[in-house]
Order: sequence, then structure tokens, then C-alpha cells
Amino acid sequence: MAHFFVSPSNFKGRRFIFDPAESRHLARVLRKKAGDMIQVFNGEGIVQAAVLLDVSDPERVEGELTDQALPFGRSRLTSKKIASVSVIPAVLKGPRFDWLIEKLTELSVHEISPILTERTVVRMKPQDFSGKTRRWEKIALAAASQCGRKSSAKVRPPRTFEEALASLPKNDLNLILWESEEKKSISEAIGDRLQIQRSGIRVNLLVGPEGGFTVREADLAQSKGAVPVHLGEHILRAETAAIAAASFILLL
Repeated sequence: MAHFFVSPSNFKGRRFIFDPAESRHLARVLRKKAGDMIQVFNGEGIVQAAVLLDVSDPERVEGELTDQALPFGRSRLTSKKIASVSVIPAVLKGPRFDWLIEKLTELSVHEISPILTERTVVRMKPQDFSGKTRRWEKIALAAASQCGRKSSAKVRPPRTFEEALASLPKNDLNLILWESEEKKSISEAIGDRLQIQRSGIRVNLLVGPEGGFTVREADLAQSKGAVPVHLGEHILRAETAAIAAASFILLL
């Protein structure tokens, strides 16, 4: 069954109205009709079955929640070991970062917190990223809708590397992907943590830009408690490394 987003502010009791973009998608692209059953989610963890009431206006499709049980055709992957994964990636140049936001959301990453590092190619001040942040939020929301997530990944406004380090919770497992790290792999770091904490681990993963983190940044991260880890013998592109690491952690 299809899965569509409805803003919490668009509900009035059990009835709701889709925003114009989602309405056009339903009416013009999917050619949905009144009476069709769908699933709706509000981006805050709630998913419920619904029926379309009026699709005559492609800018304002209306629906209503039903009490029908959700027909989930497959079990959801859950992990008792890992409570959540937040990725803290350096902003990448061009459409590659949009793609990264989309794929991390599909993987069920809890939060994406972009950072600006010494080698970040995109040179803008954090306060100038408001438009990009709204775009990334829309990309994450569309990805959540497509893959059937109950809530979208939270996309934070970009911060400096130092600001991100200062906000890392000390009780979480904080990892930094560092191409010069030769001893500890990401699996070993998580294995070490599992020896003292058997479940409910919250992981925060720092991922560098196209040129990687500088030595100063890696040293600073370690001084703040982050554990440097590698993903194997090869150096991966930044977006590949983020996807590979997040996938590995979430499937534990």
C-alpha cells in the first residue's frame, strides 16, 4: 500500500488535506481516485491507514483516517543492540550530498547533522545554508515516504566541525572515519562497546569531506572522546564511506 506524508498541521480531527506537491503526485502522477486506500504518516512516528475522499482538485487532495489494520507485508528490521545511528557528514559538493541525504534516510538513520570542515569544498557560512537545509529536509521526507519509514530523518542546519564535537553526548559511542587509522575497524570499535553495553547503543558517526579530515581535526575529535576507525584497506569516497558505515551499524 502506498505511503504518503501529511503535515500534522493539515489534520482536522480524522480528516486531512495533503499539501499541493503531494496532492499533485497523488492526482496527476499516480492518478488516485476517491475511495482508494493509502497509508499516511506525519513524520513524527505515526503511520495509519486512510481513504481518499476527494481528488477533484489536484492542488488539494483530501482524505480521512480509517481503523483498518496496516497490511505490512514484511517484517521491519529492528536492532536491540543499536538504539539509533546519527551521521555527521561534511557537506559535499554538488548533487552528491543530496543523494547522501536520501540514502541515509532510506537506511533509517535517525539524524543527519551536516558539518563544515577545513577541507570542505563548499565555502559558505553556516547561517547561509537555510535554503539548502530546507531542500535537504524535503529530500529526506520524500525518501521516508518512498521507503515506508514512520518518521523522516532529522536534518540539522550545518555547523562547524568544532560545534559538532562540542555537542557530542559523552555516553554515546562517537566514531570518526579516519583514513589514516590502521588499527581499529568500525566492527572492532562497536564490539568493544558491546562488551560493556549489551544493548541500546547510540552511535554518532563523523564522516569527512572529499579530502578527508585533517590531522588536526582527527586529533581534536579524539581529545573529545571520538574513536577513530577505518572501513578496510581501501579509501572510499566520502558518500560511499558514510553509506557503508551506516549500513553496517544498522544491520547489527
